[in-house]
Amino acid sequence: MYQKNMIDNINEPLFIRMETFVTADPVSYSRDRECTYIIEYKMKNRKKLRVDGYVLYYIEPVLQRIKKAEQSLLKMKEEFNHLSMMVKQKKIGEIINGEIQKIRHDESLQSAIFAQGEEYVKKEQSATLSVFFLKYLEYCVYFDSYEEPNQMHINFVGKIENYIIYHFNDSISLTKRQEQIYDMVKRQVAKRIGVYVEKEGNKFYRIFQNYDQLSDFKNHNQIKLLDASDEKEIEEVPMVYSKEEIQTKLEVFLRTVFVNASISNKSRLPIFSEGLEAQKELSLYLALVYLHRFVYSVSEDYRFEDEFVCLLEDFILSENFKVLESSLCVAKSIMFARNNARVTFSNRTLARKTLKSRAN
Repeated sequence: MYQKNMIDNINEPLFIRMETFVTADPVSYSRDRECTYIIEYKMKNRKKLRVDGYVLYYIEPVLQRIKKAEQSLLKMKEEFNHLSMMVKQKKIGEIINGEIQKIRHDESLQSAIFAQGEEYVKKEQSATLSVFFLKYLEYCVYFDSYEEPNQMHINFVGKIENYIIYHFNDSISLTKRQEQIYDMVKRQVAKRIGVYVEKEGNKFYRIFQNYDQLSDFKNHNQIKLLDASDEKEIEEVPMVYSKEEIQTKLEVFLRTVFVNASISNKSRLPIFSEGLEAQKELSLYLALVYLHRFVYSVSEDYRFEDEFVCLLEDFILSENFKVLESSLCVAKSIMFARNNARVTFSNRTLARKTLKSRAN
């Protein structure tokens, strides 16, 4: 079919479902270069044509109306239509939200573009909305903003930028222009993530120190009642979270920094942007601590196929991240073994047996 024409049967539901089925499990085809090329290029571009067609037909007119409303404000007309008044009052969020709801409930979007199982629809809609938002930022914010936006509009734009970073997936190819806008979005989000890592990341040093200090106290001393009059002794007891609370806090931090580890292409992640080297090092260090304390401590094959854990491991390995602590050196050894097992064995049961025999 592809050899004849790229757009043959492009909206045929059967072919769309076949493409979805294949792209949903690309690992099975990764060893065949020709299949990999088809998945990476042909299928993505066919989906892009469908999505762009939808965006052109349904979304472009909305953005054009918003842009014209902004231009009418520039002309300082005394009388504005309803849309112009909403733009003037920075109620663009209400306009955009109305269009989002139409997209979410538009059956033609799901049948003409996706034609696939219900479990994929939400993810695909989120990616399509990301393209919508990229268009909006290009049309109405980054290049043609009619005035200095107020705080409400700044917050709204920030939410849109975050949405794009956290929901876009590479199943949809972007044009060169869209890639440029995406890079601008990534830089804006990178600034916020950098501040977040500096503020929250260093807290974990103290949290782990206090937790380990209390754990050592429990292991080496008999627990005793504290005399309420002995203020000095009370003050020396560290404030700690439980192991479960620390795990939850650290996982929330890592999912925020590494965009929920839903994007394998790290060039799209803000934390890997130029200028955030220190924040990246701290984040990778805490990712390895997380793996050491809450994954590998259970067993060497625990959460072996967990997408979040796998991508954290890939990010650490791709950066050749160095550590000095002996416990983290052991963790890196386990991580290398898990990665090798995934690459070497397509049979996951055999991979787990290999890891377990290594642990013994």
